[in-house]
Amino acid sequence: MNTDTISFAQKVLAQMGITHEQNTVIYSNWKGNEVEGQIIYSDAHDDMLIRFLDPDGKEAIYYDGKNNPRPYIVRRKKIPDSKGKYINPYKAEATPFLPPEIITKIKTGVTITTLYITEGPKKAFVASVKGLDCIATLGIFQFRPKGSKELHPYILEIIKRCKVKNLVLLFDADAKCMTSHDETLQPEDLITKDLAYRSNGFASAAKNLKESCLGVNVDAYVGYIKPENKAKGLDDLFIQLPEESQEIITDAKALSKAESYFTILSLKDNSNSKLNSWFGLDDFNNFYKIHESKLGLNDFNYRGKLYAYNPETEKVEVSKSNYDSFWFETEPGVYRIDIKNFLEFLGKNGYMLYRLNVNDFYYVRVKENVVSIVATKDIKDFTCGYVESLKVLSEVARHDIINTLLLFSSLFSREKLESLKAISPTFHTDTPHQMFFYFQNGFIEVTKDNTILRPYSELSGYIWDTQIIKRDYVQPAKGSLKDFMFVQFVQNICSIKENEQWQLDKDRLESFVSILGYLLHSAKRERKAIVFTDTDIADNPEGRTGKTIIGRAMGELRPYCEIDGKNFNPDDRFKYQNATIDTQIMHINDAGRGKKKFDFELMFTAVTEGVTVEKKNQASFIIRPTILISSNRAIEISGGSAKARVIEFEFANYYSDTFSPKDEFDAWFFDDWNHKDWHLFYYFLFNCCRSYLANGLIKPSVIHLDERKLIQTTGNNKDFMDFAKEHIFDYTNPNAKINQDGYNKSDLLSAFRTEFPEYTEAILKPNTFTKWLKAYAGFINRDYDESKSNGIRYALFKAKQGKSSETGQK
Repeated sequence: MNTDTISFAQKVLAQMGITHEQNTVIYSNWKGNEVEGQIIYSDAHDDMLIRFLDPDGKEAIYYDGKNNPRPYIVRRKKIPDSKGKYINPYKAEATPFLPPEIITKIKTGVTITTLYITEGPKKAFVASVKGLDCIATLGIFQFRPKGSKELHPYILEIIKRCKVKNLVLLFDADAKCMTSHDETLQPEDLITKDLAYRSNGFASAAKNLKESCLGVNVDAYVGYIKPENKAKGLDDLFIQLPEESQEIITDAKALSKAESYFTILSLKDNSNSKLNSWFGLDDFNNFYKIHESKLGLNDFNYRGKLYAYNPETEKVEVSKSNYDSFWFETEPGVYRIDIKNFLEFLGKNGYMLYRLNVNDFYYVRVKENVVSIVATKDIKDFTCGYVESLKVLSEVARHDIINTLLLFSSLFSREKLESLKAISPTFHTDTPHQMFFYFQNGFIEVTKDNTILRPYSELSGYIWDTQIIKRDYVQPAKGSLKDFMFVQFVQNICSIKENEQWQLDKDRLESFVSILGYLLHSAKRERKAIVFTDTDIADNPEGRTGKTIIGRAMGELRPYCEIDGKNFNPDDRFKYQNATIDTQIMHINDAGRGKKKFDFELMFTAVTEGVTVEKKNQASFIIRPTILISSNRAIEISGGSAKARVIEFEFANYYSDTFSPKDEFDAWFFDDWNHKDWHLFYYFLFNCCRSYLANGLIKPSVIHLDERKLIQTTGNNKDFMDFAKEHIFDYTNPNAKINQDGYNKSDLLSAFRTEFPEYTEAILKPNTFTKWLKAYAGFINRDYDESKSNGIRYALFKAKQGKSSETGQK
């Protein structure tokens, strides 16, 4: 046979000793059809695919991001890349691999006295073919669903149908190694990382199995392959020792009495302290005893502290090099600083550079996965505090070293500190279908279906320290939002007044909820500005309807900055100086209130591309925040592109300068809230996020926004609008007709001045009146034109192309 025609999967199967017949099964696919196929096979790229079946022999399925069923298939890359060998179904819950032999026993009810769980489908497949009842997980913790303490439903089904009595979590031969590469460890490797970390993971998996087996009426065991067999995994053991297969199975079934191929510990008969001792996690002496051949006389890191074997005392002791020394004594009481060691000390403690560009940077400190911007004073205080904490040094020595640090001022200069290592962190961010919020006790994952509190151990990537909300989060009970003051406040600003009674407009509430979710989402596919304004038609609107409160509410969950819209000058290079590198929401508050008209056109680039933040005497940087604009006045937005990039929402005038939320609820929002109020507040906004992720951004209906814009364009009062409504076209009357022959412009102007004599020729010029007529044409969704007949100019209000000749307000 030409080996070039053999697929990668066939080569692997041959290595495993799995025949075509053993690899072929009849199963029900995810569409419900009974088909014949292979468990392991190749795709068009010659990668190996592994098919997962459920206990009934049906194709295991998961649901994709659009809630569509998909077959659960794991890909083993022929050529691994930086992401590893295996690719699991995207965001699917981990599923155990059940070999065909196990499924046959499940379906026929054959007793399985002892079931083994190993890591990796190939290992379980080989073992089951050889006669060892074995299934596989994709990780040592994945015998139970994420967030659950119960065994995976597949495993529970096997226990039930096959009357399983013993459950063995069987690790590879390197389970009790300090690292995955003990054979090539160098002395420096022994001190850079906690050598107990890996063992702690295996021990934790065993403890989880013990916990999950309580109440299931099975005995739990943990074991590993003896390293002296020179086989790493269970498949290697059977493949390398084919003539000893029966002896291997017999030894495995001996459980705690296994002695040739396995070491197995009963979790039922031994406490967690015994398990810790088994892995060398009870104390550093036992840890050294287990790994003595690798550790020798070297310093080694055990749980973050350095130890070493002292041959003089024949004991393991705290290492003399257990603290970082970046100074040396030139003569008694005189110290000098080693710059290289000092920079390494800072780096080891998380101090790094975050570069804005080639020449400019921030000093940051990275602790675990949290990034904080720091100043040179912070670095100096930390360094001096560290020296002061070293009680192994005399008080005089600590004083002299600190004094040297303070006198050596250039040590903390830019020239020295710019040699720190630069970090290019991959930040943990929202996705199009997920939103994340960070609290002291964990982080929240919000999807359209769920709000889940997760531990930081599951966080991939970095976050800014300013993203962490300085509170713990406890999810309130369902139905608890009904009477919460902030929810009532939001309902009030989404209400309309009918017959002097306020009524909640559910459509507007749905839209506003989506807007709140949109503001909090940092992974938007399409970027828009959100504009908050008022519904009240008044010559001089006073606001106080709750717009600023909503802005601040956003700032309670996202890094937020507020810019004074009253004094906003688009020509000022420092106009965004209140923003920081992590700002996610930028609120231009009270826009258009000052002397200068607010021009949204100038904000278009800021909305779509981001803003350049310049601060005096500091480096500039670019951020892409969500733009929120609030104004008591209607913001003029012209042009199709600009209108497509904005969502405007009118706040009901339920609140005013004479009636505030404080008056209604007898509490200042945020400042007077207790823990329960905060939990309800967060829970409500998380529900807004879920609604937004499910339904997208919903555009609200217009109440008085177009009328307010017309009023602002035509003298900032209702005079012209009322006149045009009576003399040109009554947009409120569905039966109103418009004069198709046009209106005598001179007569219209004369009639207007007669009705409103204060508009003298000096105040209202004919060309200004023409602009007003054009504005009214746009308001009633018509095109403005003029004609001339017998020396008389007529104003024409033509139906837009493709529109009915009789239209009302758009």
